[in-house]
Amino acid sequence: MLEATKITLNVTLEAFLLTLIVFFYLKEIGKKELSHFFAIGSLFGFIGGFVLNFSSLGERADIKFLINKGHLILSGGFILLALLSLPGREPHVVIGLEKILKGKKVWLIFLSFLWGLMLLPLESLHLGQDIEAIVFLKERNLPYFFSFLGLALGLALGSGLFYFFRMVRIGRFFTFPSLLFLIIAIKALWEPMIVTSIEVIVARILHDFVHWIIVFLLLPDHVYLTKFFWNLIAFFFQKNTSLIMNLTFIFSLGIFFLVYLQRQPFPELKGVNRGAERRKIWAEIRKTRHWQMLSILAACLILLLVGYNAYEKGEGLYQPTPQPLSVDSQGFSEVPLSEVSSGLMNVYSFNYEDKSIRFIIIKKPDGSFAVTLDCCLICPPTNPTSYAQMGKDLFCLYCGTPIPISTVGKPGGCNPIPIPFQLIDDSKLRFNARQAIGTWERANKGK
Repeated sequence: MLEATKITLNVTLEAFLLTLIVFFYLKEIGKKELSHFFAIGSLFGFIGGFVLNFSSLGERADIKFLINKGHLILSGGFILLALLSLPGREPHVVIGLEKILKGKKVWLIFLSFLWGLMLLPLESLHLGQDIEAIVFLKERNLPYFFSFLGLALGLALGSGLFYFFRMVRIGRFFTFPSLLFLIIAIKALWEPMIVTSIEVIVARILHDFVHWIIVFLLLPDHVYLTKFFWNLIAFFFQKNTSLIMNLTFIFSLGIFFLVYLQRQPFPELKGVNRGAERRKIWAEIRKTRHWQMLSILAACLILLLVGYNAYEKGEGLYQPTPQPLSVDSQGFSEVPLSEVSSGLMNVYSFNYEDKSIRFIIIKKPDGSFAVTLDCCLICPPTNPTSYAQMGKDLFCLYCGTPIPISTVGKPGGCNPIPIPFQLIDDSKLRFNARQAIGTWERANKGK
């Protein structure tokens, strides 16, 4: 039961942390009124996401898909906005917007409210999903009470954060780009799937690029295709390569923000004639920039911890290329156990007439095997595969749901659809691939 308390406490603390750093940043740049509307928007967004999860609309929506893709889109949007805000000559985007809108305060208020509204609904959606799952497993409503206990603890600790941030003037540690960069890092700390989701994109781009190079530019027996070249290709397809490249990209952003912050020219001090006074002002600006570096370094440290944790757990995405499946005249296929005994997922494709389906074969931690379709009853299939392997889990590439490998082969939820098979002479698996076409079509009808 305490799990419900822990989950609610964690999400509440994340909500307070994200809201307060923006709140005090807006106050620091003299936008006290906007900070209040931002906080109101954050509260509405958090409550709105939680209510949506338990509403009839939430029951019809693909909540897991919204959570996974929403975090990815929001993080990408923050990165883009941070980069776009760098070239501007205005010290703060908020001040720049105020000049563009020419004193139309209502639009600034609306944008501040909208920013807050978009910040937290995904966290509250995830919270509602987790609590519902605990209630379902326990078959009683007591976890709701413990979740409210976690909320009360979060409110108490959040109040402490408020007074601490006000005392240290946390807003002075940020520029607008560094604030957005830290928001991404905090979200990744509480939602590590953000790193994994970005990794999916990196892995797909990387794999498609290497495949395109091999197919269209090179021949398998080309004289320049030495052992070194093939080892290089193997490196690109290792399961942790995309994770490392993903983190390299994120750290490159952090370094770019640091360099840009330090290389900004000092403002012209009109009306300041004495050199001593000018140097004093510039020294204060330099000191402020040093403080602002801390938020960027903190974001890099958080992302390093998240990435290292994923690397240590072996959670780099492994997405093998589907291999052609041999099928006899009766529609049966036999796969040697030696091909599928590594503990990594194996994907096979089978084409019959104008139909094409994919199978997953994997050896589970208990030593047994599972044969499934590369799709489930909920999500539409994706190409080239619907699942990837992430450490000890399969990972749905559509909705981002992790599926313990120990449960693969069991029906229900986002688990891949199991296919009956026989174990022959403890040396090979035999199953009817042609018969599975009907199951594949029924599962994907209308998706």
